[in-house]
Amino acid sequence: MAARSVALAVTLWWYYRTLVLSRSWQTPLALASGLAELGLAALGGGVGGAIREARAVAADLARPWAVAADPTITSGRQLYERLLLSLSCATSYTYAYGPLSGVVQFALFAPCEALAAIGRGPSLLDPFRAATLLCAWLLFHLGEQRPLARASAPPPHRSPSPPLAISALLHRYFSHRSFDAPRLVSLALGVCACGASQRGPLWHHRFCDERDAPTDASHPDKRRSDADRDPHSPVADGWLHAHLLWMTQRRNFATRPEYVSDWLRAAPELLFVDLCFMDVLGLIEGGWTALLGAVEGRSYRWATAAMLLKHGRTLGRATAWHATFAVNSLCHHASAVESTCGSRNISLLSLASCGDSYHDNHHRRSGAARHAPPEGLDLAFAAMCAAQRIGLIHKVREK
Repeated sequence: MAARSVALAVTLWWYYRTLVLSRSWQTPLALASGLAELGLAALGGGVGGAIREARAVAADLARPWAVAADPTITSGRQLYERLLLSLSCATSYTYAYGPLSGVVQFALFAPCEALAAIGRGPSLLDPFRAATLLCAWLLFHLGEQRPLARASAPPPHRSPSPPLAISALLHRYFSHRSFDAPRLVSLALGVCACGASQRGPLWHHRFCDERDAPTDASHPDKRRSDADRDPHSPVADGWLHAHLLWMTQRRNFATRPEYVSDWLRAAPELLFVDLCFMDVLGLIEGGWTALLGAVEGRSYRWATAAMLLKHGRTLGRATAWHATFAVNSLCHHASAVESTCGSRNISLLSLASCGDSYHDNHHRRSGAARHAPPEGLDLAFAAMCAAQRIGLIHKVREK
C-alpha cells in the first residue's frame, strides 16, 4: 500500500512537472511537430490512421497513471520498474515527437544558426580565433561521439559531457557489455553518458538487443538488422528515416523490459538515470553557462573566445550526432556483400565515429570492445584500454 501511494505521488509530480511547469513542449514549433506527425499518419492510413496514432499517444501519456493504480502489480520492485519505464516513454514526447521536434531542430537547424552567427562575428583570419573554434569543435565532437557509447536523441539546447566519456558507454558498455565495471562506477558512467544528449543508457540497450537478436531460432546467424523489426534500417525505410527520423516516431520511444532485464537485475538504479537524463543535461548546461559567463567578463578577446566556444560546441555536437547516425544510414545497405544482414565497414568514417563505422565487424562480434581491424583506428577501444589501465574498468573484451 505504501509503495502504491509513493507511485501515485511520483506520477502526479511527473505530470505536474512535465506537462505544466515544462515549456519545452508548449512552443508553437513543438505543437506543430505533433500535428505534423498526425498528418503523416493520416497520409499513410487516412483519418483512421491519424485517430489510431492519437489514441496511441494518449495511451502512452496515460500509462504511468495506469501503472501506478494497477492493483495486479503486487511487487514493489515490479511497480518501480514499470512506472519508471512508462514515465521515460512519456517524457520522450516533450522533445522527440514528430518531424519538427527538438531532436530534428538540433540536428539540422542549430548548426546552420551557429555557422551564421560565426559568419556575422569577428573574422576568423585571426589565428587565436580560428584555433579556438577548431579546438572547441574537435573537443565537443569527440566528447559527444562514442568512444564510450552509442547514441540516439536529445533536446537541442543541452550540453555534452567530458570528451571521450560517451561513445564507449552507451553502445559498447550499456548496450553490449564489452567490459565490466563495479556497480558504483556503472552508475557514474550512466550519468556521464547522459551528457551525449541522446537519452539514457537503457534506451540504447533495448535497441541493440532487438536488432542483434536472431530472426529465426533455427538460423542464429541471421540477424534482425535490416529486417522488418529493425527500427532504423535504410533498406526497409529509406536513408532519411535510418539517419534521423526513426528517433522521432512513437513506436521507438518505449524501453521494453525484456530487452533490459540484465541491467534491471544488476543495476535497477539506471532506470532513474534514464528518466532524469534531461535534468543531468540541465546541470551540465548550467555549468557551461557559468563558465562562459565568467570568461566573457574578462576582456573583449576572452568574450570572443567564449562566443567561439559556444558555437564550436554546437557544431561539435552536431557533427558527432551525424557521424553516429551515419553508422545506421550509411553502414547498412542492400548492396553490402560483406555480410548477410546488409552491414558494411566504412574506414573513411573511422575517425569521425571513433571506430563504430567498422560496423560489419561489430555485427560479427557484437560483444567485442574493438570494432576496427588491427590496422584500423578505434578511439573508443583506445579509451577503454586507458580506463582499464588505471583500474576504472576491467575485462575489456577484445574479441
